Amino acid sequence: MDRIAVSRRRELYNIAQEALNNALRHAHAKSILVRLDSRERQIELTVEDNGIGFVFDEASSGMGLHNIQERAKEIGAAFFLISAPHQGTKIQIRLELEPNGTR
Repeated sequence: MDRIAVSRRRELYNIAQEALNNALRHAHAKSILVRLDSRERQIELTVEDNGIGFVFDEASSGMGLHNIQERAKEIGAAFFLISAPHQGTKIQIRLELEPNGTR
């Protein structure tokens, strides 16, 4: 993690916190997995739960997912969401790093 700027680290932390809050408040999950993978030119944050899931287009107008998407966009990261009723939810954030390891 030393390879990315402090501001980006802070945003990844905030994204993880928001995703955990969503899972705790809405998913009724029995387990939540938080994973941070660091590769040579990529950081990937995954927050996955085994909760009730949802259909994205039918999700409430809450700010949680919107905040996550906006934070990812601000740091130049890709946002992925997989969810379905009774299938849980998986949120992934992929942050590409410059060849010298910073950005």
